[in-house]
Amino acid sequence: MNILLAGGAGYIGSHLALRLAEDGLNPVIYDNFSTSKIGVVKKLNKILKKELSLVNASLQDQKSLTIALHEFRSEEHTSELQSRQYLVCRLLLE
Repeated sequence: MNILLAGGAGYIGSHLALRLAEDGLNPVIYDNFSTSKIGVVKKLNKILKKELSLVNASLQDQKSLTIALHEFRSEEHTSELQSRQYLVCRLLLE
């Protein structure tokens, strides 16, 4: 199952991506790298010995977000909202 991780290259998102992949799921990193680095995704790929899917876009980019949401069945959102506050939610799409 594909799981879209908004903020997936951040601290929480990258750890969640690793765990999901280890559990046999397919995490897809959705991140604009404003507070994270592409190197995190490269490290994940090296640890997992496979290349994770990556969407380099902002949550404010409505077109990219709409396309991504329609391509995947669930979303884990871990983007930083305000100073040190995180939202973790799950959205199931039919």
